[in-house]
Amino acid sequence: METGSGVETELTCTHGHTSHEVTLLEVKIADGRLLSTNQLTAVCNKLERYTTAGHPPITIQCLNGSRLSGILVIAMNLYLRARMEQEVDVVLEVKLARRSRPQFIADSESFDLLYEFVSSYLSDFNDYSNFR
Repeated sequence: METGSGVETELTCTHGHTSHEVTLLEVKIADGRLLSTNQLTAVCNKLERYTTAGHPPITIQCLNGSRLSGILVIAMNLYLRARMEQEVDVVLEVKLARRSRPQFIADSESFDLLYEFVSSYLSDFNDYSNFR
């Protein structure tokens, strides 16, 4: 199924007599480019639906295991924190993520994207909320 945030594929994995459903969400981006803030928001919305619906754990991967994966993991943490607290600290979230994966957010372009994402998300969130 084609979605605004990528291609979503439902798979059934079978091993012996046991099987389980797997959903693969593939986000298409051009080589060497980062996600746009709109793509990042759409993916976070999709992931939030999976995490709140009691689905099994989510695995995130990218070509080198850190650049886009790191952006997505930290963006999701920022997204959830913003929904709960209406304020976030990008630097703190990056520091927390780097404790387990020091390779996350290794360039200023990725850091800038996270700031832009948070700014855009909080602006949209405040436009449609009663938190003024």
